[in-house]
Amino acid sequence: MNQTILNEFSYKISKYELLTKEYNFYYFYNYNIVNLCEQLKEEITENLLSLDSDKHLIYLDLVSDTLEDSPFFNTKSTVIDKWLVKYNANIVDFPNFKGLELHKLLSVNDYYNQLPYNEFSHIENVQEDFYLYFAMIKTKKLVEHTNRLKVKYTNSNSSKSVVNNKMKWSGKPSQLGFIMGMLANLDYIETPKKKNGETNFTQFAKDLLDNIEIETTIGSLSTYLNIDSEKAQETVIKFENEKFLIPNRKMIS
Repeated sequence: MNQTILNEFSYKISKYELLTKEYNFYYFYNYNIVNLCEQLKEEITENLLSLDSDKHLIYLDLVSDTLEDSPFFNTKSTVIDKWLVKYNANIVDFPNFKGLELHKLLSVNDYYNQLPYNEFSHIENVQEDFYLYFAMIKTKKLVEHTNRLKVKYTNSNSSKSVVNNKMKWSGKPSQLGFIMGMLANLDYIETPKKKNGETNFTQFAKDLLDNIEIETTIGSLSTYLNIDSEKAQETVIKFENEKFLIPNRKMIS
């Protein structure tokens, strides 16, 4: 299992020391936050495909715990509010803020040390707050993504467990129908009844298919369960020719 991106997530996403100096917010947002999150999603998908089903939830718990421990996960969503108010901007317009002044502030870097200290300090504060905000937003979206996968794989693995818990019938549907039909006729098992007291072969077949894995339909199996039906007679004759006999329950009790 590859955990390269997961193990480096907190470290990589916190590397923003060069913000406003060599690069700017938009560069770090695209090539650090967005790119890193997409890489982690790909790593999660690849790991889930390679892991056994009983390890899916264990791995996804590890992912969500690591994400929630990342340094910016608990950053307050209000961290950029003062800048949105100051520059008359709305976060829904990101990354193309209508206010050109804020967009310009987030695009600046001072690689050649040409900005006055006060101006540089202000730009640095704005860009760092936006970086903290989006690192938090993207990390929480990754946690939501992981939680959705937990639900998906829980349901998927539960469905597989239901199938795996069934007994597999190796014979033919006609043979299953004959044997279970005989057991019912000889009072070894109780069958579902209709209101008139007769055996409900359709429900009988459904109950068997809920517990036995076999390729057949409810309609086909229900016909074989009724050993007096014309369709079941060929199987009845084959068993009789082989001297197959099940005594009545009352005879051996």
